[in-house]
Amino acid sequence: MNRFERQIALQNIGVAGQAKIRAARVLVVGIGGLGNAVLPYLAAAGVGTIGLVDGDTIALNNLNRQILFSELHIGQKKAEVALALLKKQYTDIIWQSYPVFLTPDNIVDILPHYDLVIDATDNFATRYLINDACFLWKKPWILGAIYRYEGQYAIFNVPQQKGSYTCNYRDVYPQMPAPHEVPNCHETGVIGALVGIIGTMQAAEAIKYIAQIGNSQGNQLYYYHFLENRWHSVGLSAHPKASQYLPKNIEELKQQPYASLLCTMNSNRIISWQKALAHYLALPKTTAWIDLRAAQEMPQWTQTPYLRMAISDIESQLDMLQPYETLLLFCQTGIRSNKALGMLQQHFPDKEIFTLQGGIQNCILL
Repeated sequence: MNRFERQIALQNIGVAGQAKIRAARVLVVGIGGLGNAVLPYLAAAGVGTIGLVDGDTIALNNLNRQILFSELHIGQKKAEVALALLKKQYTDIIWQSYPVFLTPDNIVDILPHYDLVIDATDNFATRYLINDACFLWKKPWILGAIYRYEGQYAIFNVPQQKGSYTCNYRDVYPQMPAPHEVPNCHETGVIGALVGIIGTMQAAEAIKYIAQIGNSQGNQLYYYHFLENRWHSVGLSAHPKASQYLPKNIEELKQQPYASLLCTMNSNRIISWQKALAHYLALPKTTAWIDLRAAQEMPQWTQTPYLRMAISDIESQLDMLQPYETLLLFCQTGIRSNKALGMLQQHFPDKEIFTLQGGIQNCILL
């Protein structure tokens, strides 16, 4: 007996298919809700090498969908906690942990070591980076995404005969949307069971592709409607404008619109609440505290005077920020403030601009 005997017994997998799974190297980007569903099933199937990429820390409001974690892990790095938990359960797998946010600079060192990438992130900037890098390195990748009560998944850039490839993400959406055009789960809400369904489908698609069984040919985008319990799919074809937005080399990859936004996540532009309160609390004339949340989001910020500024309004309200030397950006968990940081750095290269680590939820934990 061995752990995989029920898999090996399946027609079309057998010993040869299990050997393919064992030899596979899969990179999972994002250890949030989707990643929490993907990782255990990849490991249980026997994928030989699994990489984990995520620079974020665990917060209390993650726990409704990130089922690997508990309250004991709050404040710790997601990639490091997931690695420690999974290594104990699956000792025969080679695990690689990258507790950083993926950027055009570090993806050059990470991506070439893997055969397949799973996008389990929650932002378009990383998604377009994954797509473009996989296009350059000729790697297939699997999308997973959630919006309210709807989920979707697809496999892109699958190699075909005669050296061609199936559609990539820019065949669906050639250009990345602006940060203010994209809602996130903090604004729209998310239910954990739906995230688990889509993450499980990503893992299933990965196993099918690796073992070369079933229909895993790409050029299909699958949707699941949670409230109606209904699936449907849309066929994909090459977009006539996609090629003009795809980078031709690594240098062009690093010059894409998402580059500056993603690089801020690993930069010294992230400041802790303790440091911000200690250094800037007594400087109201030169420091602007900027709340990027919607008016109804709780808790309200009361420790300093602040400006409320939605990301969609930043471009039209730049004059309000001119008098200040330092801008301190915060939202609920840090995602929106990271987006706004990249936008404001382009307009105010001489100002000190910081995003407050982990958003106001992190401040509450102090």
